[in-house]
Amino acid sequence: MKTNRLKPEYPIAEAHLYAQYVRGQAIPDRTWRTWRRMMKIPRYAQVVTYQQAKDLFTLAFMRRCKPKTRFNLVDIRRKQQEGFNPARCLPSAPGVNHTCYGAQLPSIVKRVLNRDAQEKSIERAIHRWAKAEGLLFSRSMPMTHADVQWWIDYAAAQYAKHDYLSYG
Repeated sequence: MKTNRLKPEYPIAEAHLYAQYVRGQAIPDRTWRTWRRMMKIPRYAQVVTYQQAKDLFTLAFMRRCKPKTRFNLVDIRRKQQEGFNPARCLPSAPGVNHTCYGAQLPSIVKRVLNRDAQEKSIERAIHRWAKAEGLLFSRSMPMTHADVQWWIDYAAAQYAKHDYLSYG
């Protein structure tokens, strides 16, 4: 990876591999050319800037979540402003251990805490807790092991508080 102190650059082949990893499937050549054109990457460029790579990864993530939807650069930048960090999807990002997605969190919480509540009610509770804490939570959001552990600890504390209030 060639880096400059002011403008980091990444090889286009590496960006292509990471975009395929984020999307979860191979990206056809024609689609890749369209994406490069959308990001204003020159036709025979061998490197991309940090912002272009970030836009490509965000687009790959958005296309994985909604494969039939058309996106433009404005949609991609809006997603990034909402707090989406494409580095969380990459295998080589330091300290990232991709564990699961938000959709799987209710079943994990239910299994770990031995709750006999339905997963839908746990999911509603997670959304309510996220709103109360001012956190972003969605079913399609990739979560690290640390994120999952934090949610389990938070849910355990909330359930303990609820159980204490209802039986005390």
